[in-house]
Formats: sequence, C-alpha cells, structure tokens
Amino acid sequence: MFRSVRIGWIIGVTVWLCCFSTTAIHAQADANTGGRSAPITSEITQPNLAVKWSLLHLFYFYPSVQFSLEQKLFRDFGIQYEGGWVIRSYENPLDYEDKRGFRGAIELRYYFHPSPMVPFYISGEYYYHSIRFNRTETVGFNCDTGMCDYYQSVTYPVHVEEMGPAIKFGMLMFPGWKHNRRFFFDINSGIAFRNINYSYKARPVGENIRYFDDSPHWRPFAPNEELSNKTRFVLGARLGFRFL
Repeated sequence: MFRSVRIGWIIGVTVWLCCFSTTAIHAQADANTGGRSAPITSEITQPNLAVKWSLLHLFYFYPSVQFSLEQKLFRDFGIQYEGGWVIRSYENPLDYEDKRGFRGAIELRYYFHPSPMVPFYISGEYYYHSIRFNRTETVGFNCDTGMCDYYQSVTYPVHVEEMGPAIKFGMLMFPGWKHNRRFFFDINSGIAFRNINYSYKARPVGENIRYFDDSPHWRPFAPNEELSNKTRFVLGARLGFRFL
C-alpha cells in the first residue's frame, strides 16, 4: 500500500505544482493588465492534444500507474491511447506475490455539445492486459489413499490475459473554465465485455497430487479465476492537461 500511495503522492504533487505554476503565470498576466483578466466566454471544445493520469488504477486488485494521450482526429472525433505498468499492491499474499505486467487500451471518441461549457462524448474502447504473479501452494504427493506420503511448498508463475471491447459515456469538466482551460477532469462510465485466460503452465502436475491452498479463503476483491468471460460495469476518472 505504501508504495502505491507514495507513487500517487509523487504524481499528485507534480500535477499540483504544474497547476500552481500555471496559476502564477496567469496572476502575473493579470497584474500586467491592471489586476483584472478578461473571462473566457467561448465554447469549450475537445482537446487537440492532451495527456491524462488515472488515480483509480492505483486501487485496482492489479494496481497500475496509468497514463493516456488524447488527440483530435477531425471535427468531433478523437482518439485516445492509454498504457500503464502494474506495480506491487499493498498486500502480497502467497497466491498473488510480485504482481507485474502492463495494461493498455485504445479508444475512439465522438464529442457532442449539449452544453457549451461541458463537452460530452460516447466512445468505443478495446482493452488488453497481460499480468504475471507468483503463487505459493503446498503440494501433497502420492495421495491415492487419501493421505499423502509427503508434502512440499512450491512456487510457480501465473499469467493472466484479459481483453475485450467497451462502450462508454463521458464528459470533460473544466473547473476553471472562466480563466483557465488547461486542466480538466475526464469522467466516464460504461459497460465492458472481457475475455479472460489464466495460465498455470509451470504448475506441477501428476497422478495422485493434491493441492492445499495456503491463502485466506475470504478475499472479497480477488478475481474469480474460473471465469473465462464476463460483462462488467466500468468507471473512469482522470486528471488531464490540455496542450492544444
């Protein structure tokens, strides 16, 4: 937990330092114009180029540091590329040790403007992640009579791939839209379909082998590894900086 929170604090402080620097620049500009700045009144449009950071990904079961790059294609259409690397989470149980890997997505957006100050959009996304972790279990050998001849603790890698499309609805919110349209929040939600595959190729196999789970039996946020497909609700919240 401390590592994830520490990374979040570093990124958060960096972002707010950028906010402070931008505010200072505007304050200096206001001083040069008699202490008053003319408010921006034109319609807010989609960014031509913007970078974003997702705080929520730090709290996933497989937490990651996640960034996005959005660019305008033409008219009301835009494309967003997202990628991030998985970091170790606050807990390292025996069945999910040393989490590592990456997740990425590509998203096509269509913007519409029911409000001149809040751009709304609908989007289609394709998502993929490849994550590995180590699992430690106790294995009993020669258990054909119900009792095992001997036991051994084994550690082996597990690989999980998850991929699939999503349809989302979202909006861009500019808290300082009257004077500053650089920083904004990108908030969305939708429905996603995921194809899931867990691979245990290095797990010892053989006749009369019995596995004993060494991990706690109650883990409410752990994924169900028996599922190969699922439909789920998705929620996103990102802090963005608009370059153009």
